[in-house]
Amino acid sequence: MMNSTCLIPSAIYSSVNTNNTSPLVAHAVTNILHVLIGLLGTVGNGLSVLGLSKIRPSTTHVIVLKYLAIADISYLFTVIFLAIINLLTHVRFYPLQIYINNGLIQILPTLFLLVSSTQIWATWMIVLVTVDRYIYVCKPHNALQIFNKTTAHVCAVLLAMAAFVFSIPRIFEVKAEKQGWFLNNRTCDDVFGLNGTALYNSKDYKLFYDVILNTTFRLMGPVIVTMGLNIRLIQSVRKSAKAVSSLTHHQRRERHFTFQMIGIVSVFIISSLVWTVACLSYLIRDDDKVRSTYLNLIGNLILTCNSSINFLFYFFIGKDFRQALCKFLRRRKCKRESFSRNTSIL
Repeated sequence: MMNSTCLIPSAIYSSVNTNNTSPLVAHAVTNILHVLIGLLGTVGNGLSVLGLSKIRPSTTHVIVLKYLAIADISYLFTVIFLAIINLLTHVRFYPLQIYINNGLIQILPTLFLLVSSTQIWATWMIVLVTVDRYIYVCKPHNALQIFNKTTAHVCAVLLAMAAFVFSIPRIFEVKAEKQGWFLNNRTCDDVFGLNGTALYNSKDYKLFYDVILNTTFRLMGPVIVTMGLNIRLIQSVRKSAKAVSSLTHHQRRERHFTFQMIGIVSVFIISSLVWTVACLSYLIRDDDKVRSTYLNLIGNLILTCNSSINFLFYFFIGKDFRQALCKFLRRRKCKRESFSRNTSIL
């Protein structure tokens, strides 16, 4: 089984050739956490899309936040699927394991592509959310000319397409090949394993794609942009704090949106910095396989957590979101109770 770098989403699936069982236990525990956190995050992001859809009027801020929630749901779905596959391939009922490996391992290259593209899309949606807030807070008079609803939709879709195109090389990094497996005192030749291709093993490719392009467009680039804009927004919020009592309802609403975004982006920056340190540490110490495994697991688990917690910011900071969601849920409850009464009468 190939060992993948932290920059490659297959880190969730990677295994270690070592007699030490601790990394294998860590793999099992973290993959269970991926599933549990991913399921909670999917539910939270689903409620986020629902609540944001009920907010009126629908501003560019609401639109980009909905796309962010959709991107997070897409990423969490692929992570959950990948984590489940990883757990299944470590089942120790060997005939079952052979069947599972042969059936699922064929789709893993495509799954790696989807994990990478959805994660990059979610990352750049954070950047787009930050840009939207920066424009409406720091350049309010020209905001509609710079970034309107149509522009928000177009940018979100283009980012999704760009993330997919950027991740296409991932599908050519690995391939499923038959590998001999000694089982029950005989060799099994019909067992498939996942191996790195010549592209994956190329030092020039790793330098150009994994180090230069990923550092620029997936690691440090988004962090630097969001950090710079976030600092400007915090400064703007501090200035407006002196005149809160004189703010109009619309200005107070925009201020709450800004607080919401600052919280989301701050968590993203912290998570991305920790993930970046883990990735760069792996690249520097590639010879230490056990250490590399732990760095892989920590980095990917951080990404899953980061995509799962935005609902908390919407609910606890966003007054409009909380009211819209609670109103919708109460309405659904009343409809169910009304339907139950009608059916009982019949």
